[in-house]
Amino acid sequence: MNLEQEPTVSGFCQRVLSVAEAGDPASALQSIAAFVIQVISQERSIARVFSSAKLDRLCLDIGNLFAPVNVTTPRAGKCVFLATGVSKRGGHSRVISSLMQADPASERHVLITNIEHDITDADVPDFLQDASVSICREADFAQKVVWLRNQIRIIAPERIYVLIHHFDSVAIAALQPGMADQIIYIHNCDHSLSLGSHVPHYRHVDLHAKGYYYCRENCGVKNNQHWPMVTAPSSLPLRKEFLNADGLVTATSGGFEKFESPHLNRKIPYSISYAEAVPRIIAATGGRHIHIGGLSRGMLSDIHRGLEDGGIAKDRFINVSYVPRIPEALIERNVDLYLTSFPLGGGLVAIEVMSAGIPILAHSNYRSAFFSSADLVYPGAGVWRDLDELSASLKNYTPDDLKRQSVEAFEFYKENHLPELLKACVLGVIENRDSDPPRRPVYYADQLQAFLDEGEVIVDETEVGAEYAEAFTRLHWRIERTFGKCLCRLGLNKDGEFLKARSNERRRILRQRKATGQ
Repeated sequence: MNLEQEPTVSGFCQRVLSVAEAGDPASALQSIAAFVIQVISQERSIARVFSSAKLDRLCLDIGNLFAPVNVTTPRAGKCVFLATGVSKRGGHSRVISSLMQADPASERHVLITNIEHDITDADVPDFLQDASVSICREADFAQKVVWLRNQIRIIAPERIYVLIHHFDSVAIAALQPGMADQIIYIHNCDHSLSLGSHVPHYRHVDLHAKGYYYCRENCGVKNNQHWPMVTAPSSLPLRKEFLNADGLVTATSGGFEKFESPHLNRKIPYSISYAEAVPRIIAATGGRHIHIGGLSRGMLSDIHRGLEDGGIAKDRFINVSYVPRIPEALIERNVDLYLTSFPLGGGLVAIEVMSAGIPILAHSNYRSAFFSSADLVYPGAGVWRDLDELSASLKNYTPDDLKRQSVEAFEFYKENHLPELLKACVLGVIENRDSDPPRRPVYYADQLQAFLDEGEVIVDETEVGAEYAEAFTRLHWRIERTFGKCLCRLGLNKDGEFLKARSNERRRILRQRKATGQ
């Protein structure tokens, strides 16, 4: 399916449903997955398109075309964790782990649909060893639906936790009403289009306050609840002293996708780059900066070039590709201050940092709250938006500030993110009790800067075509020339004449290009 050929969601749904009703539900479900993948691959859709009730209904309607499953009475003490894929790293797998520890079931099953993945037994994380793991080996989407339904029929679980990737049309089609006492949809893919948010017989769970209120007030989801992200406390003693004689030690973590977006189409630039920030960080602190996680070769080259240009020794930037757990890694490396990743923040990692009592300086993404983790940290944490604010903040930290914030971070973690709090939410579902609504976060976008970022995309001839870019450029010149005339009338002759002259020169170039056919 091509996005350019799908002017309406309803038209797409009608065409896909007709394919399924004609006897090809596999192609229909595959088309839905491909459509969602195309949408989430466009950067302009991120933090803008979150869900679609029509796509969810389409998946359920296709699922109804399959032969009904005779589900036995749910057996006490059994639960299923349904995922599209799992990995040994990343926040998604850690959320599954937290839920498995929170649920009181004595028998746990993990079912993996394996859509757009090639999961093998070797890919299964160690924490799943206490569960029965089944990976779908079928390639055909219709056969995947049959496989999943048969697995659930055999297990007969009380609860099913849905932790799927954005595009898992198989899971939504398979999970019809009555297949368990509770089907709990964890809205983990929460910053772009994801199937499943609007299924009426799911209990919709958002893992942060911004998602909870956005789903309620902007997407029309009325049955959602808020559950906390949780993590176990650090196994090491918290630090008591900060900021030694060698300068402030800062750290950031995250894979390349938190800082760059080579995997997305029609990329929208962000005005602040991590490669530009790292030399500024070290220059401001006089210490070291540690990055935990894999970065691209290009990013690392840009960082090293920036250090060299700033006269900063390269050994003051340290890249650690992998650590088993963030809290212990930060304590072991004597980190004084953690800087959240940007443009994309990490929610769970911020909670892990607070569990280690490490102070945080958070970036507030000016484009969307869903790109930021600033709303997830303790109230006294520092927040920055541009590089000047970052540099100024870093220069102002004292040992007493860091000690105080260390205590605040750990206390905030204990009040909001201990594993026992998630257990209480799970117990509430079992007893048919809703969790309390969270405190509403406050966020303000810099809409002008976001608009200017998108303007860079508009005039990129490789993305939208030379004809449109030329028309946009003509309009820009006309505005500039008019503005120059206004300056002249206001008596600002120097500036006005300069703009008029530049506009006239550009018009001459445009006429010349047109005459020569360029």
